[in-house]
Formats: sequence, structure tokens, C-alpha cells
Amino acid sequence: AERRPCLGAVVRGSTRHMVPMLNQMRVAALDSFREANPDASAEVMNAMARYVNVATGRGDLRQLEPVAGFLAKLAFSPRFVASRIQMLGSPLYFAAKYKDKRVAKVAAKDMLAFTAAGMSILTLAHLAGVEVGLDPEDSFFGKLRFGKTTIDLWGGLQQPVALMAKAMVKGGDRAGIVEAN
Repeated sequence: AERRPCLGAVVRGSTRHMVPMLNQMRVAALDSFREANPDASAEVMNAMARYVNVATGRGDLRQLEPVAGFLAKLAFSPRFVASRIQMLGSPLYFAAKYKDKRVAKVAAKDMLAFTAAGMSILTLAHLAGVEVGLDPEDSFFGKLRFGKTTIDLWGGLQQPVALMAKAMVKGGDRAGIVEAN
């Protein structure tokens, strides 16, 4: 798209705007974490940097990093796709990988806030008469329908949000998350 006449100028301008803005947002998140945790080790700060990157759509391609440019030609934004997969269990990942649980707590808090905000939007839209998927066990969950247009609020995170919504709406054991003794 960057090489197309007229459209290329728009795409290049958008990239010039978005990349610095997202980088500034990432740095601000790390600065905020550092202020709240002045005793954080380099390992904890690196874990937080990884979480911030994943949460903002810049996933880690690991062994595929050398061929990232080639992957981008085959599929739209491979780092974003990787970030959605990596976000699925991020609180559990950070809790298991690091002895210091601060990053896992941030990841869990962010996921809860994201879920609660999305559920609030869905509820308000439903009250306004918009067709909304409110059942976390339905594939239409978390989506808004305006005529023939469907909007997915979750940006690729519908599955973990549905799991959290089941726990919030129905309770852990009835949602199949916690087994009864």
C-alpha cells in the first residue's frame, strides 16, 4: 500500500504518526511501573517491557524474528498476531516464569479492567437498543451489530475475555473454571 499512488502518502503518514505515538505510550507505561516499583530489578523491568510490548500489539516472534519482514509480506502484521496469542495467558505466564509477581499482577489487573470496560460498553449499547452478544458462551459474544456491520470490541482477545466474563457473570464454578469439591 505504501507504493500505491495517493494511497501510499496516506499510509506513510499514518505510520509516521502511529509508530512514535505507540512507542511513547510504551515508554510511559514502563516509566509508570518504574515509579510505582523503584526497587524493581533489571529482570523485572525486562519482564514488564515484554508485557507492555505484547499488550500493545508488538509480540515476540522468537526464532522467527530474522524472517519477520518476509512474514509481513505473507500475512498482515505477524507481530500483532503473535501478541494476541501471547496475551491469552499473560498473567499466568508471568506468574510462572518470574519469582517476582508484580508484572503478573499488572497483567491480571489490565485484563480485568479491559474486560470490565468492554462489558460496560456492551451493556450500554444493549440498553440503547443495539444488537449485542452478551452471552460469554456464544460465538457472537462481545460483538455489536449495526445492520450488516459487526464490530468486535476485543481486538483478537475474545477468548480470554469470554473466560473472564464467565467468571464475572456466572461465578467461577458455574463457568467451568473452578471444580466443585
